[in-house]
Amino acid sequence: MKTPKQFSTILSTTLVIIIFFITLTKAETISFDSFDATVTGEGNPIVFIHGYASGKSVWDETVDYLKSDFQCHVIQIAGFAGRDPIKVESFLSKLKDDIAEYIKDNNLKKVIIVGHSMGGFLALWLASEYPDLVSKVVSVDGVPYLSAIVNPDVTPESQMNFAKQSFNYENDFAQRENAITDEQLKQMFITMTIHEDKIPVLLEWTKKSDTRTLNQTMFEMMTTDIRENVKNIKVPVLVLGAWIAYKGYGATKESTLKLYELQFQNVNNCKITLTNKGKHFIMWDDFEWYSSTIKEFLQKQTNKL
Repeated sequence: MKTPKQFSTILSTTLVIIIFFITLTKAETISFDSFDATVTGEGNPIVFIHGYASGKSVWDETVDYLKSDFQCHVIQIAGFAGRDPIKVESFLSKLKDDIAEYIKDNNLKKVIIVGHSMGGFLALWLASEYPDLVSKVVSVDGVPYLSAIVNPDVTPESQMNFAKQSFNYENDFAQRENAITDEQLKQMFITMTIHEDKIPVLLEWTKKSDTRTLNQTMFEMMTTDIRENVKNIKVPVLVLGAWIAYKGYGATKESTLKLYELQFQNVNNCKITLTNKGKHFIMWDDFEWYSSTIKEFLQKQTNKL
């Protein structure tokens, strides 16, 4: 039979464990004009930025994997996946600056930025313009200049007319005329993930996204080139890329890696590695490789701020 002292020790230990797990699972939401941030976990802070036409739940498995060691700040961008949109010029620039303000307002130190696709571009841009706020960057299939991923000679000037014609976010009629059907979207999503059960998720996120925001952000991605800016990044950068979706067009792992290397040639401390299994949504398609690669990178000692 346990003594009162032993029982008290067991009770105290149990309460500590319960409080610990409550702390890990309790989520706090903080709102800015251009995004909401949901915070869970304890430890060194990571800011997660989802991609184009996506929702914050794309990070659910990643957060579950990391939240026992890191404090996870998961961004939901305005205008995407049902979050109320905002109307502002230079939306992506404002979003970048708002995330930097969020980091400063909440006194976050040694912040790691993890972004997917458009979110990877934003992570790189933020680290370029606010190098002292960031300790590491992980870009999951995101690059400094989207339009140049196939042709490195493309410039914002050469893309401007095409971008205006294709993504005229100021013209409501043009937005309706350029609407894509569900079937067309499904065919596009097949090239982005190997998991058919994820296609309805991608479709739902897209249909719940604001048309103006979709057009504006794509226009800005096509006409914003930060390949020179990334030389200002002071911290280690990990790039996770994908290539198998393009095998049918003649792409190889080696040829795709060269394209990534051209995009990141101005980053001083950059590791680029490609999945052999996943398409664009690497966190879904090759989670074991993706999660272990990220964790190994994060566990290396970060630069002191």
